[in-house]
Amino acid sequence: MSALRAVADGVSATPLANLTWRLRKSRRKSGRALVLMYHRVSSEPDYLGMSVTPERFEEQMQLLRRRTRVVPLVDLVGKLGRQQPLEEDLTAITFDDGYRDNLETALPILERHGLPATVFVTTDFLDDKTLPDGERLRQAFEHLWADGSAPALTSDATGSIAPAIRRALAKPGSFDAVREVRQKLKHLPANEIERVMATLEQRSGTAEPKSTPAGLMLHWHEVRVLAARGVEIGSHTVSHAILSRVTDSVAARELRESKQRLEEATGKPVVGFAYPNGQATDFSQTHVSALRQLGYVYACSAVRGINRPGSDLFRLRRIGVGNHSAALLDLKLALGGPVQPCAA
Repeated sequence: MSALRAVADGVSATPLANLTWRLRKSRRKSGRALVLMYHRVSSEPDYLGMSVTPERFEEQMQLLRRRTRVVPLVDLVGKLGRQQPLEEDLTAITFDDGYRDNLETALPILERHGLPATVFVTTDFLDDKTLPDGERLRQAFEHLWADGSAPALTSDATGSIAPAIRRALAKPGSFDAVREVRQKLKHLPANEIERVMATLEQRSGTAEPKSTPAGLMLHWHEVRVLAARGVEIGSHTVSHAILSRVTDSVAARELRESKQRLEEATGKPVVGFAYPNGQATDFSQTHVSALRQLGYVYACSAVRGINRPGSDLFRLRRIGVGNHSAALLDLKLALGGPVQPCAA
């Protein structure tokens, strides 16, 4: 934990954040467009750092109401598109992947505070065809650790990340080591990622069926409930493919089919997209052009930062939010960026 985060988490109000907000107001700076990126709202242990407890989420929503005006993401995009200075800071709340707790835990808190949100959904997760890679890794390593005699995994079987996998196998219960494997996987081509995952699942006995832990991911009828209750549904591809790791034809199918199925399910247009992993090297102008041709209006990255009128609507920056205290989130909002990275 950084010294700055330790200070921010250890006080009830952050003087630096308060000072920054006051300076912004005194200098009459134009408003900023802040897009927050969440994944889960849950009390379950989370080795990837992507989950916020319900209590913390409640505090964060109270802070947002006090500090900024929270608007639907499509409205924020519309204001950015006019390319006129913003009179005040605007914030949009987003969730990636499609976890069920977005409906069961986050939505009641959002509704209690009258706050809109967007959920970007991966359709294969809705179909129970697969799980997020982080969850697949967790299941595989838990089974391998419990076995007590974890099988040797050769470099041929697990590619260039074999050393990281061996380190994780040698440290039962160390999810820091599993997180290292997850981060290294992201840099591999899509077919090699799947080969490594399949090898681990086969050796651990978790390959078939890919049973979804009870209540983990949304199903189609629950996406319809979200849409009916005013949540914007956006696309996060079919299979959570990192677009730059697949062919252009595969990427186009991921964009087209996910949009089509979500529109059919909700009866509403799907105009928003979030790039899986979302870093600058994870998508290209080719993918931006494909999104435009398919009728998308905007796309969110996971590149950290704020947006202003004139920002590229297909490269919107976001601020990742983890299980931060309200004081730390206050500081991140005041500075317009993160104090520490948040996994995508």
